[in-house]
Amino acid sequence: MRRPFSILLLLLLAVSLHAQNLVELRQKAAAGDSAAMLRLSEKFRFGSEVEANDDSSQFWVKKSAEAGHPEGMYLLGLQGVRRIFDAARYKKGIEWMEKSAAAGFEDARVKLMGIYADKGDGPGEPTQTIKFYDLKKAYGFGLAAAGQGNVAAALFCGNALLNGSGVARNDSAGLAWFQWAAEQKKSPQAQYELGLLWLEGKHTVRKDLFLAKRWLEAAWFNKKGGLDLKTRVDIALHEVDQAFKKTHNLMMQSSLLMPPGAFRYQLRE
Repeated sequence: MRRPFSILLLLLLAVSLHAQNLVELRQKAAAGDSAAMLRLSEKFRFGSEVEANDDSSQFWVKKSAEAGHPEGMYLLGLQGVRRIFDAARYKKGIEWMEKSAAAGFEDARVKLMGIYADKGDGPGEPTQTIKFYDLKKAYGFGLAAAGQGNVAAALFCGNALLNGSGVARNDSAGLAWFQWAAEQKKSPQAQYELGLLWLEGKHTVRKDLFLAKRWLEAAWFNKKGGLDLKTRVDIALHEVDQAFKKTHNLMMQSSLLMPPGAFRYQLRE
């Protein structure tokens, strides 16, 4: 008979504890704790222990950004760059994003990499007053994010180095980023692109069908890869198979030891 009373008591204690935590969080935020400000904004955003309120959530995001919290600056910047038809707010958003990136926030660096790599006319119609396309800046932010272990940024830097986009062309350095992402991060996209690089041989000094096959198969069997990637890998593996057969046929044709009519692969286009 005591169980309902015990459950009710536990519920009352839990509510009291949550209320106490919320009071402490408000006190810390009011005292200038930027992390508490950000946590408070999340509570208002998701309605956790308080009634959901977007205005209050945005108020505390702004406060945390002004107090120098890297994630707060990123979130405030994100609100600005989403205003693609408001040139002034878009520019202010980038300024907050750059402050966040300077403080080492990885997401801000990746976002800025994308913004500066996007070849457009600034924030878009109807305003055309500012432009942000800058491959050098894009590479700089990408390099910083890649140094923090971000795979997408590593692939961006790899491609930039291979193509000389925003940075001097350097095939070996570009290849190293793909190798790192493929080996250390087990990225299926990196494994696929690395396989293509060895298949084409444009940036790897020579073609290597064995390495191409190795990395393409790694991408195919990688559980992180989706159906679309597997389809592209299948097409590339077919090219590898055809290249092996062409090599075999050439060897057969050039060998004086092979009798006429010896086995020759029929290629499938």
